[in-house]
Amino acid sequence: MRQPAGSSAEYPAFHDAYLKAWNRATATEDAEELRPFIATDYHGWAGGDARNIEPFSTSEAWEGFTQAARALKGASVHASNRTYARRGDREAIVFYELGYVLEGTLLARAALLESWRRDVDGSWKLHRDVTEHSVDGLHQEPGAPTPGTPTPPG
Repeated sequence: MRQPAGSSAEYPAFHDAYLKAWNRATATEDAEELRPFIATDYHGWAGGDARNIEPFSTSEAWEGFTQAARALKGASVHASNRTYARRGDREAIVFYELGYVLEGTLLARAALLESWRRDVDGSWKLHRDVTEHSVDGLHQEPGAPTPGTPTPPG
């Protein structure tokens, strides 16, 4: 995983914990595993082609999380090509490719851009994201740095 120079190990740790919560959610079909990571004002946009993107609210996101945890029962999430950018000590942007795998078969892939903020209690909360569904995979330009290894399920 690529990080900006001078960043601490805390930045990958909070995102690794979020991905592990997704894996627990799909194992148990219970999206409540994600609640500690989601800000009360969480919102975003999701799209499956370049012509359309739909906004979603916090309540719509929770419906989507619940549906995904049930629909992806037994699947694991895998993040690759993760890159972090910091905004001071309280904010971080995370870009990555997300794959859902069940019994060795890739079910779906998406590209995500997330905006995280450190809460008053010190925890990191996801405030907004843009999700591009139905991607074939990220491709690097010649000469680009080699991306980090995929995050194992856990």
